[in-house]
Amino acid sequence: AQSTRTCFFTTCARVESTSAMAAQLAQVTCRGRRTRLASSRRNEKRSHRSRSLRQTTTEDTEVCCAAQTPQAVPGVHRLAQLPAVEQQCSVNLVLEAEALVTEVDDRVVRGLAAVLERLVSGAKAPQGAAQALTKFHGVRAPGIGIGEYVMRIRKFFHCSVECFVLALVYIDRMTKKHPDIVVGHLTCHRIVLCSMMLSAKFQDDVFYKNTFYGKVGGLALAEVNALEKHMLQMMDYRLHVMPEEFELYRSLLCKAAEGAGAC
Repeated sequence: AQSTRTCFFTTCARVESTSAMAAQLAQVTCRGRRTRLASSRRNEKRSHRSRSLRQTTTEDTEVCCAAQTPQAVPGVHRLAQLPAVEQQCSVNLVLEAEALVTEVDDRVVRGLAAVLERLVSGAKAPQGAAQALTKFHGVRAPGIGIGEYVMRIRKFFHCSVECFVLALVYIDRMTKKHPDIVVGHLTCHRIVLCSMMLSAKFQDDVFYKNTFYGKVGGLALAEVNALEKHMLQMMDYRLHVMPEEFELYRSLLCKAAEGAGAC
């Protein structure tokens, strides 16, 4: 009798456990159905909003296009409404202006290259003594000429044309204050690189890091930093250029380019 009573209670416990598991499974299934139903409703609302938004955007675009047509805005003279001859004249004026700006830029850059080439060719050591060594001196002359070096700077620096004018101003200021610095075969590349770096950082809103400038100029970062600091000290940190002085040096570069046959 005791054994029969034990088996009966065990069977009842198993039945209650199975019923609880079935109830939990039913609850999970019901929750999953409700979640899927809510998700499908949200997707339907989103798709409806998207269709409404696309329809509204299309209508607004049509209204804007209709408002911009010549018939909707009478009296407004647009380029599209001009005769073909006047359209061609306007395009030609724009192209001529762009060509003129490019020509002026080329004259300034080539003028700087021509001035530096003249300085290098005319550089001589003081009579009776060897030329004093400075931080701008290299062990030997680079394999690239100063003219090609300036063109390389223009290609990779992506700076404004005013920077080339300021570079000449800085070189002139430094050499006038320190006559022992000679722009020669061993110094010209480092001097023009540092002057272009300073002018780009002072004139332009966007410029590169010294790591990039060193790769363009073929110098290590430590040497670039040291030369930049040295040049600033040699000029007493005077980087500002007055408009009259800027125009004077710009005209000198243009004349140098014309003398070199750049135009």
